[in-house]
Amino acid sequence: MKISKSLFLAFAGLGLFACSNEDVTENGVQGGADVTVTVNPQGLSRGSRAIDPSNPINGVNGDEQDVDINSIVVKLTAGVGSNEQKFTSMSELTNGTVTFNGVRNPSKIEVFINGGKAEDWTLAEFYQGNHVGLAAPMYGSADGNEFETTTSAEGKTVYNVTVTPKHETALLEFSGISHKDDGEGCIFNAINFEGLFLNHVKLAENGQYMGDDNLTKVESFYDVQQLGYLIPTYSVIADADMNFLTPLKVWPAEGKCYSYNIFPQASLDLPVLTLCFKDIAVKDGQVWANADNKGYATVKTYKLTEVSHPFISAI
Repeated sequence: MKISKSLFLAFAGLGLFACSNEDVTENGVQGGADVTVTVNPQGLSRGSRAIDPSNPINGVNGDEQDVDINSIVVKLTAGVGSNEQKFTSMSELTNGTVTFNGVRNPSKIEVFINGGKAEDWTLAEFYQGNHVGLAAPMYGSADGNEFETTTSAEGKTVYNVTVTPKHETALLEFSGISHKDDGEGCIFNAINFEGLFLNHVKLAENGQYMGDDNLTKVESFYDVQQLGYLIPTYSVIADADMNFLTPLKVWPAEGKCYSYNIFPQASLDLPVLTLCFKDIAVKDGQVWANADNKGYATVKTYKLTEVSHPFISAI
């Protein structure tokens, strides 16, 4: 009887230390739950993304092209088991999922694509890091209260969460630039298309940049090229392609577009597209007041319709 009582007490003691599903032990080392992360592919395709913002790109109207993924980092923050996993393409994930094992108290999941980040960008940082073209940075996260808790067939706790990475910049594209005669006769004998740039563009994702105004303010094409490292949203027309009076000529060539990554702006505070011209000569009886024979045309409003389609960048 004495031995039986001792065994009973021993079993009772074990009951006091029974592990929960999240506290399974093996060989004396504390285990934990699984965290399964699904990376939502929605948004991993987009309209066109210029590879080089200084050059026009090919386009296919009404189609989409996948984001060019160079890197994916999935980061878990937890009380126990914080870790990150790295990939170079979505195909390396298991059916679009990533699993972390031995986790306790998971509190956050973050997904970084092509160097995306939670912190705000500056426009200069974005372009200097070559975050342009199809390799657009994306970022997404989910907090612990977004995790769905289930139990596996083996009785293990499994946390499931879906993260949808989002683009960190907007995209503006321009095409179909040409000289039109309104029927009253053109006043120009000569005019060369020097280039184009975006003015009134946000220099930082939020707030001011280096104490300067939040939006770019440049007066000439020379200025924008000199400050290109700060405001790289410009394109230069090749010397052999400048004659703006060439009949039926379109900039850029048919099926292409000028494409710029910018930070989203309010609909009433949009960027201003500025077309830059030089070597202007007018016909007899006409007067051109600019002493350096330069001229500018601006587009401040944009018409969006349901039938509008993006141009698609070529690789």
